[in-house]
Amino acid sequence: MTGLSFDVGLAPRIAVREEGEVLTRRVGGEVRIGQDFDLLDRNGQPQGWYVFAGADGEALVWDADASGFRPSLGDMSLTDQVTVGDLQAGVSVQRGGGELSLSYIRREVKYSDRNVSISETEDFAGVSFTMRR
Repeated sequence: MTGLSFDVGLAPRIAVREEGEVLTRRVGGEVRIGQDFDLLDRNGQPQGWYVFAGADGEALVWDADASGFRPSLGDMSLTDQVTVGDLQAGVSVQRGGGELSLSYIRREVKYSDRNVSISETEDFAGVSFTMRR
């Protein structure tokens, strides 16, 4: 509770994973502003609502040298990288053991290697419904 008539929540995220020649790095977070989104009613069900905004970024790097692939030229290396970034905003309502969320998402995907760099942007809406047990 903020002392005002609304609640504020913040959820940061970070992860790093290395599997063989692939390194994955993720970072992001979400801000929620609403009422009673972290409180339960007398039946143990959430009854709140909130608006949210978030951002997530992920970088996948493939390094051929890490897999033991060695080209014949000593100064040559192969590395590819894909970066995906999401921005999202929306509203969520919690009632009767369920949660309905409507959101707008903007996704940017970038691919780059030594010779080329490609970027693409997507805009789309999302609807999700989650039931709690």
